[in-house]
Amino acid sequence: MSRPELLAPAGTFAAFQAALSAGADAVYLGGNRFGARAFAGNLEEEELLAAIDLAHLHDRKLYLTVNTLCREEEVPALYEFLLPLYEAGLDAVIVQDFGALLYIKNTFPGLALHASTQMAVTGEAFASLLKDFGVSRIVPARELSLSQIKTIHEHVDMEIECFVHGALCYCVSGMCLMSSFIGGRSGNRGKCAQPCRLPYTVYDERKKQVSDETNAYALNTKDMCTVELLPDLLSAGVCSFKIEGRMKRPEYVAGVVSVYRKALDRILEGNKEQLLDPSDKADLLALNNRDGFHKSYYFQHNGPSMMALANKKLSVSRQKQADALYQRLNEEIIGRKLQLPLTASFALEKECPASAMLSDGSLTVTYRGDIPDTAKNSPLSAEELKSRLSKTGNTDFTFSSLAVHVEDGLFLAAGRQNSLRRDALSAFRQEKCGSYRRPALTRPEIPRAEKKAEIQKPALAVSVSTQEQLKAVQEFHPDRLYIPLSFINNPDTEKTRTCDKLMASGTEIWLELPYITDEDTQKKYEKALETACKAGYSFLVRNAEDLGLLIKRGLADRVRADYTLYTMNSYARDYLSALGISAFTAPLELNYGELKGQDLSKSELVVYGRTHLMVSAQCLRKNYASCIGKGGVWTLKDRTGTVFPVVLDCSTCRNIIYNSVPLSLLGSAQKLKALNAEGYRISFTFETRKETEAVLKAVFEIFRGGRTDYREDFRFTRGHFSRGV
Repeated sequence: MSRPELLAPAGTFAAFQAALSAGADAVYLGGNRFGARAFAGNLEEEELLAAIDLAHLHDRKLYLTVNTLCREEEVPALYEFLLPLYEAGLDAVIVQDFGALLYIKNTFPGLALHASTQMAVTGEAFASLLKDFGVSRIVPARELSLSQIKTIHEHVDMEIECFVHGALCYCVSGMCLMSSFIGGRSGNRGKCAQPCRLPYTVYDERKKQVSDETNAYALNTKDMCTVELLPDLLSAGVCSFKIEGRMKRPEYVAGVVSVYRKALDRILEGNKEQLLDPSDKADLLALNNRDGFHKSYYFQHNGPSMMALANKKLSVSRQKQADALYQRLNEEIIGRKLQLPLTASFALEKECPASAMLSDGSLTVTYRGDIPDTAKNSPLSAEELKSRLSKTGNTDFTFSSLAVHVEDGLFLAAGRQNSLRRDALSAFRQEKCGSYRRPALTRPEIPRAEKKAEIQKPALAVSVSTQEQLKAVQEFHPDRLYIPLSFINNPDTEKTRTCDKLMASGTEIWLELPYITDEDTQKKYEKALETACKAGYSFLVRNAEDLGLLIKRGLADRVRADYTLYTMNSYARDYLSALGISAFTAPLELNYGELKGQDLSKSELVVYGRTHLMVSAQCLRKNYASCIGKGGVWTLKDRTGTVFPVVLDCSTCRNIIYNSVPLSLLGSAQKLKALNAEGYRISFTFETRKETEAVLKAVFEIFRGGRTDYREDFRFTRGHFSRGV
C-alpha cells in the first residue's frame, strides 16, 4: 500500500455514510453476527451489500469484522454469512479466531485476511507466522511502542494497521475474561459489559486503602488522540490509521474522521508541522473523551497520565459545545449527500442511438440508448437537453462537467431524456461496482478430523507459583508440573533441586511463559529461555508471540497451548496443529455440553485455580503511588464488596488481575470423567502450603481413587462449566 489509509468505524449505515462523506479511505463495520461489538447497531445483509457498492463507487474499501471467538457450529455458518458479501466484492475480513481464519482462507479464495488486535500480535515472530499463512495485514496489540512496531515492519513484509483515536481497553485485547467471569458477557464474543469503567477501592500490599472518591476509577483509561503523531507512525511503517468507535453516533465518526483527514492530507502535501488548527483539537475534545486525551502507548509504557481515575462528567458548557458541534457536523457533512463527480458527454444524432460517455478519471463507460425522433414542431436544443440531464438530484452522482451535442431537427421526450441520464448512470454504477464482483462460489468440502481417541488414564498436571506450593507438590508426584520460567534462573536454588527430584521420579517439568511477550519482555527472559531449550524443558505457551518464537526454534513438539490461545472450535486446533502444536488447553468459556462436543483427547482441562481476568500494561502502584521496581500483590474491591487480587509482575512490567475466588470443578467428578480429556490441571496462585496440600489430596482421591462425593469447603466458582457465555 503506497498511500496511507484513514480507516473509520461504523456501527450503523448512517455512520458508514458519515465516514465516507468525511473522507475515510476505508470503513470497518460488523454484520449481525461474529462482530466484537454486538451492541452496536451493525448492518443487515442488504445494508452490507449496499455499503460494499457505495464504498467501491467512491474508490474506498470496506472491511468486515469477524473478530469474535466461534463455537464449533458457528465456523461452517461463516459460509452463508460471508458468501453474498464475498461475491459482492468485500475487501477484507478482520479475524480473531484461529479456526475462522483457517476456514475463511480455505473457503473464500482471494479474500484479504486481517489479523484483529484481539489476536494480541506483539512481535515479529507471530506476525511472520501469519504472513506465511496468507494474512496480509496485522492490527498489533495497542500496548506496543512505536519502536516495537517499527521492528515488526522492518522484519516482516506485511501491512500494519494501528489505532490512532478513541477508547482504549485497560486489558490487552483478547486477554480479558473479566466481563465473562463476572457477568457471563464475554468480550471475546462481542458482549463486553465494560467492568473496567466501574469504580473500585484500591488497596496496596499492606492492605492500606490508597484510593478515594476522587480517583476511584482504577481501570478507566482515557481516550487516545494521536493525530500529532501521524508522521511518527508513518515513519514506523504504519500504513492504516484506525479510529475506534463502532458504538459511536454518526456525528462522532464524521467529526473525528474530518480532523484526521485534514491532518493526513497536510502530511501528504509535505506539511508535517501544522497538522491541526486550534479549533480541530477543540472539536475532538468536544466529541468524546474521558478526562482528556493521551497518546496511547507509542512513547510511554504506562502511567497515571493515561488514566481517567476521576471519570469527570461532562460539564454543562462542554455539553452545549458538543451539541453545537453535532449540529454543525450534521449540516456540513452528514446532511450533505456524497456524490461522485463525473465528466459526461451526451450526443443525439440522426438515426443513431443516443450515446453517453461518463468518466470518473479511472473508469470510462459508454452507454447507448434509444434512437431520437425527428422533430415535428419544436426540435430539441442542446441547452434544453443539458438543463434536464444536469439534474442528478439525490443520486450518488453529479456532473463536474457536462458536454451535450444535439443535431438539428431531433426530438426526445422529457421522460426519455430522464431515462437516458438515469440509465447511463446505472450503467456506470454497474460497471464500476461490477469490477469488484467475484464469480459465484461453490461450497468446498473441508476434511474434518478423525474420530477422537479414548483416554484411558488422564494425566494430572499441577501449576505452582511459590516455593511453599512446590514443597506440597513433591509429596504427590503429579504426571506433569508447571513452574514459572523464573524458577530455573539459578540452578542451585532449592526450587530447582525439588524439580530435579520430581523429574527423577517421573514427573514431567514444563515451564510457564508470560501471558504477554513483546520485544522488551523477550530480551528480559531470552537467556533463561535459551537455557530451558538446551535443557530439554517443554513449555506452556500463553501468547502467540512465544508460540512463534518456539516454532522458529523448531520446538513446536515441546509446546502446549494454554487456554489464552483459544481453541473454542476444532478448526482452531487444526490451525495450531498445522504449525506442529499437538497439546492444547480447553477454553474456559465453554460449558459442559459444549466441552462434551469437543475432542479433548489432546487437551488439558483446568479443574482448579484462580482465573486471570485481565493482563494490563498499566500498573496500580505506579498509578496510585510510584514505581519502585518491586513486585507485590495489590487488591481491588468492587461496589459489591468482591475483592480481586492483582499481581504486580515487575519481570514483565504488567499487572495481572485474578478472579476473587478459584474456579473449582472438583465437585463435578462424574461429568469431568465423561469429557475424555487428555489431562486435568490444578493451578495454584495464592494458596498456602496447607491449602495446596488439601486440594491435591482431593484431586488424587477423585482422579486416582475414584471418589465421587467431594464437596468444596471453600469459596469457589464453577465458572462457565454450567452457565456458558
